[in-house]
Amino acid sequence: MKRQTLTRRFRPLVALVAVTLAGCLDPVGDIFPGITSIGGPTWFPDGERIVFYLKGEDVGSGGYYVVDADGGGLRRWRDLGPDNPDRQIAHELLKVARAGERAGVAKLRRIGVRTTGRWPGGAPKDLVFSVAWSPDRQRIAYSYRSPGRTGQDVYVVRTDGSSKPRLVARHADGPTWSPDGRLIGVSRGIYGMFVVPVAGGRPRKLPIELDPEPGVWRSALGSPVWSPDGTQIAFSTSYGLYVADVDTGRTRRLADIGDA
Repeated sequence: MKRQTLTRRFRPLVALVAVTLAGCLDPVGDIFPGITSIGGPTWFPDGERIVFYLKGEDVGSGGYYVVDADGGGLRRWRDLGPDNPDRQIAHELLKVARAGERAGVAKLRRIGVRTTGRWPGGAPKDLVFSVAWSPDRQRIAYSYRSPGRTGQDVYVVRTDGSSKPRLVARHADGPTWSPDGRLIGVSRGIYGMFVVPVAGGRPRKLPIELDPEPGVWRSALGSPVWSPDGTQIAFSTSYGLYVADVDTGRTRRLADIGDA
């Protein structure tokens, strides 16, 4: 195992994390000191790898990483060679995700959804947060926070403006579409991860159980992303990256920042 301490000169690091066949790995916080949180998982199209973001204490001490879906092969995106297929795919995925988010907010604005507002006595703030296009691009799921509220709700609206936004989940965030467009996964913070039928119906809570770790605050579940084959959801907490089986809730840890 190679270890390299992040410096304040923001030099690229090269690190390789060795894992066992059982999927056990050293905390990311031990390998990359100064990491404070994990977020933004995105699946590769083949469902075998995930790109995600590590936020650091200092500018430049975080960055995007790629990890195998079985918990092995953790590597920093910046350290992959320019001809490395994983680097090229991850770059395209991140570019598409950013473009999709911007385009989604712009589309919502064009069809009459109010995306910004002013809190009482305060400056204008965003009202629309996580935006997710349906697989057929005909609908958008998004989380919305009304001025003065502290929480968000998830709505779905048709992109042609032919329908009004429809509430699908209260007190929820981070909508993610199933590949067949029939379900939406959402996070309800400390209450867990839920799967909601788009056509209407009772939300189903995934029976995800995370082992508590001493000295680490057990945070809300967030940033859910459906796998390409529809069988798994990747999500992050403030200290870990996980993958859960949609049917059983069986969860495995891919990365952990430890006691950062």
